Amino acid sequence: MPNRVIEKPVAELYRRIHVERLDGVVQIQDAHFTKALYFRRGRLEFARTTVIQERLGEILYKLGKINQTQFWSLHKMMEGRKDRLGQVLIHARILDSQTLALALAHQAAAIAVGALSLNSGTWEFSPELPEIPEDSRLGIPIPRIIAMGMSRMANLAYFRNRYYDQTASRFSLDPELLASLGSETRTLYEQLPKLTGIACGTFHLHLKCTEDITWTHLVHLYLINGLGFSEVSHADKEIDHNIENMLALFNRINSGNASHYDILGLKDTANEDEIKSAYFRLAKQLHPDRLGNAPDPGIREKANFVFSAVNKAFDILNDPQRRRAYDTGETEEDESQGRTQSNLRERARMLYQKAKTLYSRHRFWEAATLMDEAVKLDNDKSAYFMLLGMAQVHISSLRRSAERNLKRAVELDPWNADAIAGLGLLFQEEQLVNRAEGFFRKALSINPDHKIARKRLEDLNGGAKGKRSLFGKKK
Repeated sequence: MPNRVIEKPVAELYRRIHVERLDGVVQIQDAHFTKALYFRRGRLEFARTTVIQERLGEILYKLGKINQTQFWSLHKMMEGRKDRLGQVLIHARILDSQTLALALAHQAAAIAVGALSLNSGTWEFSPELPEIPEDSRLGIPIPRIIAMGMSRMANLAYFRNRYYDQTASRFSLDPELLASLGSETRTLYEQLPKLTGIACGTFHLHLKCTEDITWTHLVHLYLINGLGFSEVSHADKEIDHNIENMLALFNRINSGNASHYDILGLKDTANEDEIKSAYFRLAKQLHPDRLGNAPDPGIREKANFVFSAVNKAFDILNDPQRRRAYDTGETEEDESQGRTQSNLRERARMLYQKAKTLYSRHRFWEAATLMDEAVKLDNDKSAYFMLLGMAQVHISSLRRSAERNLKRAVELDPWNADAIAGLGLLFQEEQLVNRAEGFFRKALSINPDHKIARKRLEDLNGGAKGKRSLFGKKK
């Protein structure tokens, strides 16, 4: 019976096929296309598609293996031929067998990856696998497909909603597979034992990472069987709830806009009994010792800060004389009155400087996280968006965001050759050769001495010495 993608993503099926090493065919369809993916022992062996962009001719052109003239002549070449396109191209000496094999593997992976971006349509799995010729068996591991598709994953919300209140337990991963993961995904994998018992929805609070990035890593590890989800105990749920409340109160206090009444959750007309009741409730809930063994030392530091603020608020409001002075504004409070715009810009500048250092050390996730905060504090600096985008270029799951941020950098400064070259790097990573070349040429038109753009353009053209065109043909 067909499964609706919106109710059960294809990614869940990929995980099952990978974990159970299944044989079978996955049929995927919606109103506009059909796909068939053939798996043997948990690996992708072959794939078919009616999606135009995923056909072999388009893949070869995108990879720069055939030129535009050859691409447009494919239909004519196939007239009256029963052979497959790849064999026709080999016979015409346009491709060799090795290039064809690589292109077929790229095509099959692209078909499988494309299914991860679906948010409509249906899929159906049949355990009966037809015979596949030996020369067509590609043997592509599902973890590789997952890694390629994380940036296009359309169903992260499904996993977040399903597993938000559950905790994650680490499973053993093959050393080679573990080594192939990005450094930040590996870091989360290594920290999972410390997070056991904590609801996944609060992981980002302990990891000092954005919620979206945390879930991207979690889902990636889950789909390659690096972790499993399970219910959180009642005691752990209470701790998570206390941490969330504490952090929310910390942010209010730290903003400089929380009065002593706000801290205790009271109106300024509260009587003595209400003040005491509110204090004892918060003291019980927010005492640092009631927050469990939080793996992030910063959590406990914030808890101590909040608990101190709660005590101070109670001390003042519970004393009639001090409360009267506080209400009439006769005392000078030491709470911050809010950050000025210059404070925010200075904070953004400091984050930018630190992120540049991290980027130079290839610590791209950390650099991206800092710059994500920086552009929120100061959103009119082209250099900030450029560094954010460049860091995200190196993170496959964030390349869509990288494109958006690099384009924003160019909007803010149309003569920013670095940002334009960054877009070229992005599209080169995505193997969109023609688009990459266009941006490298544009960067060089602004700055003819731009070393990265010139070097990458030479690489695309087969190197300066060979003087080859984009499609590998000698000029």
